[in-house]
Amino acid sequence: MKPNIKQYILLNFILLFLCVSAVGQSENESNINRERDSLLNLIKKSKPDTNRVKHFIALGSQYFYNTPDSALSYFQKALELSSKLKINKFIARCYNITGNLNSQQGNFDKAMDCYLKAVKIYEALNDRKKVAMCYNNVGLVQSEQGEFGKAIEYYLKALKIFEKIKDKKGISLIYNNIGIVYWNKKIYNYALEFYQKSLKIDIELGNIKGMADGYNNIGLLYSEQLNDKKAIDFYFKALKLYEEYGDLYGIAGVYQNISALYVIQKQYEKGVLFSLKGLKIAENIGSLPMQKLAYENLSKANDSLRNYKKAFEYLKEQSTFKDSIYNIESSKQIKTLDARYQNEKKEKEIALLNKDKELQNIEVKRQKMQIYGLIFGFALMLALAFVSYRSFRQKKKANIALAEQKFIIEEKNAELNQQNEEISAQRDEIEAQRDIVTSQKNHVEEIHSKLTASIRYAERIQHAVLPSEELFKMLLANYFILYKPKDVVSGDFYWTTIKKNKLLVAIADCTGHGVPGAFMSMLGISFLNEITAQSEFISTSNILNLLRDYIIKSLQQQGISGEQKDGMDISLIAIDLETYNLQFSGANNPIYIVKGLNSKEQNADSDFENTNPKLYELKGDKMPVAIHITMDDFSNQEMQLHEGDTIYLFTDGYADQFGGNKGKKFMYSKFKELLVSISDMPMDNQKTILDNNIYNWMNDSEIKYEQTDDITVLGIKI
Repeated sequence: MKPNIKQYILLNFILLFLCVSAVGQSENESNINRERDSLLNLIKKSKPDTNRVKHFIALGSQYFYNTPDSALSYFQKALELSSKLKINKFIARCYNITGNLNSQQGNFDKAMDCYLKAVKIYEALNDRKKVAMCYNNVGLVQSEQGEFGKAIEYYLKALKIFEKIKDKKGISLIYNNIGIVYWNKKIYNYALEFYQKSLKIDIELGNIKGMADGYNNIGLLYSEQLNDKKAIDFYFKALKLYEEYGDLYGIAGVYQNISALYVIQKQYEKGVLFSLKGLKIAENIGSLPMQKLAYENLSKANDSLRNYKKAFEYLKEQSTFKDSIYNIESSKQIKTLDARYQNEKKEKEIALLNKDKELQNIEVKRQKMQIYGLIFGFALMLALAFVSYRSFRQKKKANIALAEQKFIIEEKNAELNQQNEEISAQRDEIEAQRDIVTSQKNHVEEIHSKLTASIRYAERIQHAVLPSEELFKMLLANYFILYKPKDVVSGDFYWTTIKKNKLLVAIADCTGHGVPGAFMSMLGISFLNEITAQSEFISTSNILNLLRDYIIKSLQQQGISGEQKDGMDISLIAIDLETYNLQFSGANNPIYIVKGLNSKEQNADSDFENTNPKLYELKGDKMPVAIHITMDDFSNQEMQLHEGDTIYLFTDGYADQFGGNKGKKFMYSKFKELLVSISDMPMDNQKTILDNNIYNWMNDSEIKYEQTDDITVLGIKI
């Protein structure tokens, strides 16, 4: 096929562009080579100290974007030397940069391992900015593996730190990455909103790399929405900035995006040219994901040009890279590393709480012994004073009887003086004892203050373990949580995550409340995170079976007589986000589903619309998640949900609360009637009504009733 005039002009333009670029690139490479030679000379001359570590890192950075294998070699030497010198900040920096290199090359399990090692060191150094950057990098790895819920969790951790330290560049980076998650989930309006927020900050800061990433991502979004003109404009804006910054990875990526757009527009020759340019750069920098994308674009373009042999060859190459990058073992390794990191943090926090509690108990016992000793001493002093006073009276009578009349006045004066001296001495002694008692009282109050502070610290740890409000807003669009601990910390907990398009939500009531219940709740959350992280999605009944095994093993329960039966009652649901099919398993806990006025169910003949709200109850198994007489497998129940349905998960605290004129429990029957009556209201209004109702139940009679248990109610509107 002969090229037409437009193709001829395009070909000449590209050749001219490559020639001009080659001249500029040659001069630039000459400068880079001089810098590398200079750094090599410095390494040879320097001693094995901090300066040599810095030179190795600088030299590795020179090779980062174009020769990653060389870069990795120099960073490894920097890591070995900094480890030998025990310079933690350089060790963490080497781990973080090595993680970036492995991520760029598609070695995501190695990247995850490096990032988590860097996080531990930066946390120990209290370098909040570096911790946030590592959280962001972990989020990128999770996003690449399709674990978008985990990615959002780490992005939000990083964003919280960046906002506290007012790091605008970091805030922009997180906005951009959250936008990418929304783009992957095809929620384009949110994706564009976050991209634009990120780009606005980067333009304000003059951040060329950030601006380039923003333009490229907005181009991808417009391409997905079939707005080709806007997409190509943003791609070329990004290309210009990547070239100015010298980011070969970014340049290769934009070339592939432009190639894919030209293939969609049926300009296949242009698509092949841009894809080949990007492939050459990807091969030079050793980026497996970018090479895979290039072969995919080349296969599609050649197939459309009827070059079937080439299309097939490129497709085979693309499949090879796909197997190299995305393999099951790598994904499992990443999940295992993340779960191990989360569990290590929780175990350290629980161990610290246990140690503080043990020290406090010892201190309280010692203070009690001191107080008992003081009281005994004071009582003994009063007894001795009484004996002394009695002896003095007897002596006085004897002196009066024996004394001569002429000495009566003198004797009385002498006795009076002696009494005054003794009274004065007794008064001083009593004042001294009073001061001791006051000092001990202040000391006891100080101990109480420390105990209160420790419990408050436990409250902060428990709130940190519970899912954040930001995560709930990301996963549940229309919901409320009524969470009212009886004491400062709670034995109730709530939990949520997403696994393979399944939304998992749980509400649990652990044995006891206060500090003991809080310990159990943190164990429960930690075990649920570990179970869901280490396996693909399994049924809700299997999750509860595994959770029971974890609790029995960790608490060393053997079922012997007199053993403490610690455990929990729980409701666990899983909602398929595409079909709205619900799975439920429960341990002593039911759930309620209210199909309201707006709930529609489809059947084979016609639409059916509810005219009155109706409540359905799914009951849990009559056994706890712990050692028990009955140890059968938990059952798995299913129900089809529809838009307008409302699901309620709860613990027994609300229904069992005493109050009213007769001081009786609120009861489940009233609780059901209340939920049905408010089910069609907005979720925020439902929460307010439930909160006000239980407060009035406890306080609207002559007797004011205390809260008897932790209260938790969670509602989700489909």
